[in-house]
Amino acid sequence: MRIRYTWTQQEWTAAVRLAERRAVRTSIPPLTYALILVPLLGGLGQTVVQAIQSHTFKMAGTVLPALLATTLSAAALLILAGVLQRRSARRKNRVATMPQGEYEAVLREAGWRVTQINPGPPRSPLDETLPDDQAPTPQPLQAWTDFYATRQDEWAFVLLRTGGFLAMPTRVLTPDQGGHLHRMIARKLRPTA
Repeated sequence: MRIRYTWTQQEWTAAVRLAERRAVRTSIPPLTYALILVPLLGGLGQTVVQAIQSHTFKMAGTVLPALLATTLSAAALLILAGVLQRRSARRKNRVATMPQGEYEAVLREAGWRVTQINPGPPRSPLDETLPDDQAPTPQPLQAWTDFYATRQDEWAFVLLRTGGFLAMPTRVLTPDQGGHLHRMIARKLRPTA
């Protein structure tokens, strides 16, 4: 299957967002529980032991304030790390420049390839068109095993691979091509554990 397309800014932004979006986490990582619960339980345990031994509770000389401070600082660091990750992802989305020109994606049972057909408007007088003997030669097909997941929204269809992604605007796929592409990808993508 051959698909020719050019990108619009809205489609490219959607493709980059889809490619860089992290998988939705369904649970808190186990290390988070350890960082927060262990100092809390230790402080509470120490308080109970002290209350049993002296039949009174005194904050002076206990490790409870230090353990509570450790818990709060660990929680604050985890929240700060999440905020910084989201900011860096937003910054990456702003920097992504839209590819210029016309592209052709070749998707076959044996593999895939994307070639830039028309590089777009020349940027300088020296950057006109290439003579026929210097035209880009077709690249070999890449293996489907490079991909590990797909994502799609109303603007773009994205195939994720290690170190990058392959994307196409959704508008260029006819219903038949879209169905064929989804079936081929279901056969070719390695199963995720």
